[in-house]
Amino acid sequence: VDPIMADSSGVDILVRELAGQGANGGGGAAVVLPDPEGFASLRGTFKVTGTVTPLLNLATSGNDRAYCGPVPDDRIVVNAENNLQNVLIFLSMKLPAAEEQRYGKWIHESYRETESAVLAGAAAFDQEKCRFKSRIFAMRATQTVKILNSDTVGHNTNVKGPLGVASINPTLPGGSDVDYTPGGAAKSPFAVSCSVHPWMSSWMISLDHPYFAVTAADGSFEIKDLPAGVELTFSLWHEKTQWLKNVDVVPADQIKTDKRGKFKMTLSAGQETEIAVDLNASLLN
Repeated sequence: VDPIMADSSGVDILVRELAGQGANGGGGAAVVLPDPEGFASLRGTFKVTGTVTPLLNLATSGNDRAYCGPVPDDRIVVNAENNLQNVLIFLSMKLPAAEEQRYGKWIHESYRETESAVLAGAAAFDQEKCRFKSRIFAMRATQTVKILNSDTVGHNTNVKGPLGVASINPTLPGGSDVDYTPGGAAKSPFAVSCSVHPWMSSWMISLDHPYFAVTAADGSFEIKDLPAGVELTFSLWHEKTQWLKNVDVVPADQIKTDKRGKFKMTLSAGQETEIAVDLNASLLN
């Protein structure tokens, strides 16, 4: 399908509407958006209002039970200030695909050198004491991640990639590793499991751009060098509730996510915008 070209401000509304139809790899027509006016950063914090019901340890079984020990159910992790860890925020709209339109226009030059990086060491996908260390792991589709087994017992790491994304299910003896390259972008996170230890679960997402983050232990995130001066569509996702629907995103003016967990913002070039996302505990209980 030929792109729809827009060279006047009067067409911007149509461009934005069509971009929404094609957001996150949907079935809409490919759209060439107006060039950004520079780059900006977005940071923020996810906080839970109310009390989250504590989760019990997971039930374990099998020959490795003594080695694994008690395995906490860490699908929901909040700190003493009720800040929420492991929330995924990512840009969920189609960006121009042509190389000449990406770096320097829609994707900041600083991301070029990591496009084909191997994620190893602290950046790897690891498992320890019969738990995946990452509840949600985000990467670019063109990158390669080392899947590690830091345990002394064996695991299999079953990565169930959706259509267009590679799947892998290697057997990993203790202390071993294997490389995984998704090769394609996903619309949403996909499951990772271990059939040897069926209580083990995690999620991955591979994206065709570098604009994503997962909240840290204090509920914070930062995405640097986002396109500025153009309307951006973000999605919010958490393992317990999946898409974070109808939650408040509070910058200067209040924004609320829609029923698909999406919200829109336009950032100002050279500026750092901070948001606060408020979640009612009922979403997680």
